[in-house]
Amino acid sequence: MMFMSLLCLLGDVPELDSQELLRFGANDDEHFIWNDVRVSLAVNDQHILICDPRDNRLLAFDHQGNFLRQLVREGQGPAESQGLMAVQILGDGSLCVLDLRGGIKPVVMTFDAELEYQSSYANERQAIVLSASASPMDGTWLSFEVQANKAKNTMLYETRLSNSNMDVLAEFNQTVGRKADQSRFQDPEYWVSRIAQQLKLLYQRLPVFTFDHQGHGLIALGDQYSITVIDAKGQVITTIAGPGKILLESEESRAAMLDSLLEAIAADPEIAEIVTPSVVRQAVVEAELAPVQPLIYSLVPRSDGSIFVVRDVHHARGINRADLINRKGQLLAQWTLSNHAMTRLTPAGYMPKMTTLGDKVFSLQTLESGDMQVVVYNVSLRQR
Repeated sequence: MMFMSLLCLLGDVPELDSQELLRFGANDDEHFIWNDVRVSLAVNDQHILICDPRDNRLLAFDHQGNFLRQLVREGQGPAESQGLMAVQILGDGSLCVLDLRGGIKPVVMTFDAELEYQSSYANERQAIVLSASASPMDGTWLSFEVQANKAKNTMLYETRLSNSNMDVLAEFNQTVGRKADQSRFQDPEYWVSRIAQQLKLLYQRLPVFTFDHQGHGLIALGDQYSITVIDAKGQVITTIAGPGKILLESEESRAAMLDSLLEAIAADPEIAEIVTPSVVRQAVVEAELAPVQPLIYSLVPRSDGSIFVVRDVHHARGINRADLINRKGQLLAQWTLSNHAMTRLTPAGYMPKMTTLGDKVFSLQTLESGDMQVVVYNVSLRQR
């Protein structure tokens, strides 16, 4: 390890060796067409699951890329969803699935190891869940949520640790923002300030979280190369400090990020005519963003304890680069992929597009057509 640390200091970091094993998706069968930026995947040694929030579909495939069955579809009955958010495969092969009913009410569905629907539990609390990830050990949830404080006319953004029924156990990284004011929705100046606030969150305080294969929560903020490791009760176990080299963001990449923001705005007919490109440009000026990238976009743990830290994202070209670090924060290798293969900007922030199983990496890659494919790699450290 001393030799690897010396390589990091000298800037001679090995690139990870990878071999493509399988590629499927983006064909004429509707079950193989996924083209929403929020699509995610989960895997175990038997199944590859595709979670498609736009169509409220949960699809199961085998490890040869053959379609097996649709587990969840749109609706309000058993095994049906109105706001599909996330899925996790637990150690015994069973599934936990998070659905957000009415946009504010979390519902957890469970399936057995044979992929048969078992139950649904509707939590009584209300919150806007922007993103979520579950522990592979016991279905504990980490989520990024927004809660309105009517008395103070503010919005509270925070990371929450919840049990398998979405009862809150602990809260982290609170950020307060202004509450939406519908009476000013027709005022461009209002949107300049509001979008500037969201851009600051996106670049500086956006939480990044997941669970490792042992069920420990991993939490970071985008502007710090530091990962907090927590147990199932939310107690801090340790902190991992990584190399943390600041990377500049090209004008081309930032322009592409802003184009993605404008596309999301254009999809909302209530504000599309008010929030013009000029309004967004003014918001960028007001936010006073430095021309640097966030230090962490997403975290992808491996079973050996190492962690892929996605920290270089080119929005225009779809090139992603990750550091592979150990639990001491030492840089083991780097890996570069195209087609937005590691993380993707969504309306709620950055969503991981990779997961791991042993020496295999499973990636959701976006083609030029906008359709996605699952690509499976075998990866190893390059011998020197």
